[in-house]
Amino acid sequence: MQFLYSMHVDLVYHALTYLKVDNASNGYCPDYIEKMALEKTSLPYSMEEAMHSLQEYYNAHFQRLIMINFLPFQCTHYEEMKQLLLGFPHFTEEDKEHFVEPFLRALDQEASFYFPYWAALHERRERERMEWEQRLESVFQRYMPVFQPFGKPLVLGLSYSIRLNGRGFGRDDCFFAFVPYPTSDEGLWDTFFQAFHEYTHQFTDHLVSNISMEDGTHSLSEYIVLVADYYLVRALDPDQVSRYLDWISRITGYSGKMVTEEAFLEAFPLDPELDQALKSLLREISSSLAV
Repeated sequence: MQFLYSMHVDLVYHALTYLKVDNASNGYCPDYIEKMALEKTSLPYSMEEAMHSLQEYYNAHFQRLIMINFLPFQCTHYEEMKQLLLGFPHFTEEDKEHFVEPFLRALDQEASFYFPYWAALHERRERERMEWEQRLESVFQRYMPVFQPFGKPLVLGLSYSIRLNGRGFGRDDCFFAFVPYPTSDEGLWDTFFQAFHEYTHQFTDHLVSNISMEDGTHSLSEYIVLVADYYLVRALDPDQVSRYLDWISRITGYSGKMVTEEAFLEAFPLDPELDQALKSLLREISSSLAV
């Protein structure tokens, strides 16, 4: 298992914590914004104002601008990322004028604070990082029957800035996920479940055609992953089922209500045909999975 950290990617997600999004990809986090305000000295600009000014356009054209979330992973450094965003062919000239260019100007300003902050934080956490990585890898060993049949490794990006949700996408050479860096024992399990969630999308999303935020298919794909991971945790690590249900309760707003497996399956129902297709898929991946 490989762990990655990226200063320029974290800068993008740092900026996105200031931007309210009208769908499940939302990363807006007032607690993080307040924390950053305490870290900053007097600066001649407001990141909150800069992101607020871009919010309406970003939401109105999200189907194209969503790529802001993923293109940075294709780059090894900040300047390369800027050139990729400015030249990305699926962004219209209007997108560039009203979002991409002002977004990058805001990043340029914020980088003067954020890059030194990130570098100091990364150095300060060197020993701690190794411990978290070892513990995460140990947990993932229990779930390798899911991933070994695909013949490609797990790559996990740990972020100091992303606070809500995570990101993942399919690659031919690995399973890839980008999730919050853990800061506590309970946070370790939050990081694990979020990473597992992002990885699972990469082999279950084909059960839904043409996933979109606009027509309910994205929500359906999320339901499938939530249920798939429940089946996998129950099969491979049954002592953690209650911890998984607690995590689901917190991230979905069902806190205190989803205390039983029955309540979970009622909250995220799959029709019988789709549920059977999911179970068949999991058995195909590994005949040792009793789902």
